[in-house]
Amino acid sequence: KYAPTLYLKVLRGQDLLAMDSYGGLSAAKSDPYCVVKVGNDDAVVGKTETVCNTCDPVWPKPEFFEVKTWGRVTVEIWDWDVTSEDDPMGQVSFVVKDVELEHRAKGFSPLSWFKVMPSSKKGAASGWLQVLLVFQDEIPGARLASFSERSLPKCLRSQKDDIQRAKTPVYLNYYDLGHSTSISHFNKISPYGAFHSGVEMYDTEFSYGGTKKQVTGIFVSRPRRCAMHTYKGSVYLGDCCLRKAQIEAILKKLRKDWWGPHYDLFKRNCCFFCREFAISLGLGEIPSWTYKLADLGATLRDALPLKSRPSISLEEEDADGDRGGEINAVLIEHIMAVRMQRTFRARRERRAQGLPTPKAPSSRIFSSGLLQAHTTKRHTFYASIDDDDDDDPTVEI
Repeated sequence: KYAPTLYLKVLRGQDLLAMDSYGGLSAAKSDPYCVVKVGNDDAVVGKTETVCNTCDPVWPKPEFFEVKTWGRVTVEIWDWDVTSEDDPMGQVSFVVKDVELEHRAKGFSPLSWFKVMPSSKKGAASGWLQVLLVFQDEIPGARLASFSERSLPKCLRSQKDDIQRAKTPVYLNYYDLGHSTSISHFNKISPYGAFHSGVEMYDTEFSYGGTKKQVTGIFVSRPRRCAMHTYKGSVYLGDCCLRKAQIEAILKKLRKDWWGPHYDLFKRNCCFFCREFAISLGLGEIPSWTYKLADLGATLRDALPLKSRPSISLEEEDADGDRGGEINAVLIEHIMAVRMQRTFRARRERRAQGLPTPKAPSSRIFSSGLLQAHTTKRHTFYASIDDDDDDDPTVEI
């Protein structure tokens, strides 16, 4: 049988080998880059850019490398050096035929983690490498979403040609928190903005919020219409070139990882979810200014003595057994949960009285077994149900 065409992206590494030390003045880091090779003769297919000073690299704009073989593919990891030859940090290797069989079994999930192994018998290695693998027949043959220049926000119209050519365009929509003019003014003058953000694709916006209930924190809304915040602008992230089934598989995994009670204002908020989602789609990093303020808050909080740190988590109790979540009870419950609950109650009451309720969007975003939709004129909310069911249905986009 003819060899298939496989497209590969190197997304990120985790806990890679530290190669560069600085005399004990700071933690050892590396400057990793990857080289993709095919076959027993190690023919070079491509090389990633270098990510400096980290053992947990995320390649900002990963490229697709085309591989045409049933055999072995090797991704070598190297540490870039200025004054000497580059040092090997290990490698990952896989057989394309095995990957194809695994992909079919996993339900078209394009993401794979590989353990980094030594490049030679005497070499050292550590950590993991995540790659995105897509076969040619899994790439959409044509644009899957309608395009209208009029529907684009003004900030994106200069990129209309790239967006029109994209098969699966993805955007990052960002908002001023809430509807306060003070927050809007602060975001204009400060490099540390207070933003809410969501990832838009297939005419749907995905984001993440906190709740004390044991449900997923991922919710969806109409693009640029999140009723809880004030829309400010959009950033075109690129073309992910994935089919709906592949994106459904990614969302199914994220749904379990991004649980509502795990929300943390500084370390696990909507902007960090958007970053994770964008990386999983093969689009790399989102603009860092969207979560700069959260990073600063996390740094300041970590610098405080343990007993003096404010609880910014939605967990019921902290590690010491003290009641936590007081800040989020005000910030999150009032901004997000209260509005959602009022919408749910109003909809149930109207239905019980036999009155008409607002219609849901023409295309359902999720199957009813996974997330239950509650719709207003401006916003569609989703609350998890059947979380204890072993037969977890797929997300339907």
